This record gives sequence, structure tokens and C-alpha cells, in this order.
Amino acid sequence: MELRQLRYFVEVARELHFGRAAEKLFISQSALSQQIQLLEEEIGVDLFVRALRLKQRKVELTEVGEQFMTDAVSILRQSEKALENARNLGQHKNELRIGFFKLAFRKWVVEILHTIAIHFPEVEVKIIEFPTVESVQDGLLEQRIDLGMTLLPLKDESLASQVYKSDYLSVLLSEHHPLASADHIVLEELKNEKWVIINKSLHPFYDYIERLCQKAGFSRETNIVQEVSSHEMLCSLVSLDIGIAFMPSLFDLSKEPGLVARKVLKNGASPQEIEVNHAIAWRNKQLSPLVKAVVNTIIE
Repeated sequence: MELRQLRYFVEVARELHFGRAAEKLFISQSALSQQIQLLEEEIGVDLFVRALRLKQRKVELTEVGEQFMTDAVSILRQSEKALENARNLGQHKNELRIGFFKLAFRKWVVEILHTIAIHFPEVEVKIIEFPTVESVQDGLLEQRIDLGMTLLPLKDESLASQVYKSDYLSVLLSEHHPLASADHIVLEELKNEKWVIINKSLHPFYDYIERLCQKAGFSRETNIVQEVSSHEMLCSLVSLDIGIAFMPSLFDLSKEPGLVARKVLKNGASPQEIEVNHAIAWRNKQLSPLVKAVVNTIIE
């Protein structure tokens, strides 16, 4: 059986007329009829009602033909997708599409791009910015990017990752805040505080933090006094003692006067740091040699 025969069959099944189908396929009607006959002989069943074709020259699918039509359309679509994927791979074999979420650390983005430029000078890198961590992972699943910087955990088992940087959750305070002099802060101590947060639609791990707070016996929702769209504005508002904010410990506060950051611990038998894992992720079943080489170079 050839794909060509499936295309011929599908066109006849759609038109229910050999003449019109032959015109659309740019072949003679006799050649089309012959190919359909060969297809039926190979399958061993009639796809069109033979009596109607012979006596009334009417084209009608048999019950088997109707099911075969569904399967044939599916096969043709899959074959077209396979061809498209192969062409795209050939066209973009030296292109690497990398996704970053909007609030990813710029320093890390530059580090990664610099590493690729040094070790893979022949590769054309295309940068795609996504609003959130989750949308980066969606971009991978939808094959819009080849690599993505995200936060763990991953949302889908078809994705794989390597940790790029690990840090812990800290709380950002005005230097005049009563807790500013503490060495560290247990999460439960923050339940009555007012909060300044990154806009929920942009926040890299808002839901993760909320779950931690709820386990500690409180929710920040009713005590959020301001949502902002940048770290700079967040720092400014916290320095004015309008509220406090969560921040990854690797955030550089050297240029932010009037602020202190304190490590946040989960309470328990032995209080623990709240780890934040920044990772490079990719599609597990489509790890091309280029993507594998780049990942190994970035993580080494």
C-alpha cells in the first residue's frame, strides 16, 4: 500500500465522484479507478459499494470504507507531520531556541548565552521570553523552544532537567523592621505581616510560596498591600516599610540601600531552609545531539 493510494482513496471518498476527484488529483479517471481497484484488492474488501458503481454509476462508501476513510485521513496527517518535523529539523539543525521567564536573573541569562557563544560559535541562538516559569515549560511541551530556564518541579514527566543554580528563600525587609536584626526567620513568624509581591501573573513561584505559607498556618492573600511588575519597584516599596517580600537568596542587594534579607526556615524538629532550584529543561524524548552537548557544557 502506498501513501499515494491513500490520498486517491480519500479524495474519491470526499467527492463521491471519480471524475471530480481525478480532476483535483491531476490524473486521468481511468488511472484513478485502477489505483482504487488495486487498493481494494490489496486490502481484500470493497471500500465502495460495487453494485451501485456498476449499475447506477453512483459512488458510496461501504461500512468498511467509512472506517478506512477515518484511518486513512489519520495516517496522511501523521505522514505530513513527520515530513514537516524532518524539514524543520533540517532547516534548524544549527539553530537553538532558548526560553527564559521574564523575571529570570539577567546575569544567568548572559552567562548561558556567553557559554554557548564560546563553545558553539556555529549555532544561531534564538531567545524567546515567556511571562512565567510555567509558560516556559509549556513552550517546551509545544516544541516552540529546545531549552528553557525554569524552576523545579517540572509539570510534565515528558520533560527532563538539570539544576543550574540552587539557592534558598529569603525575606526582604526594611532595615528598620523589627525582624531585621534576626539571623534567620521561621516562616510562622511572618503570618501577620503585610506583603508587597510581584504581580501574580508574572511571579515565578507564587503558588509554591502560598502552599508553604498555608502549611505554616496562614495565607498572604488578605495582607497583600501592593503588586508590582519588577524587582526594582518591589525593593523600593519594601525599603519604605510598606510591606515585606519574599526573594531568592541570590538576589543582589548591594545597590539597594535600606534593605536587609534574612533566610526563611520551615519549622519542624529541625528547621530547614526553603530551597529554590533553578534548572535547564528540555523534552526528554527529543534530546538532539546539539541540545545534549549544550546542556552538558552549561551544567559542567
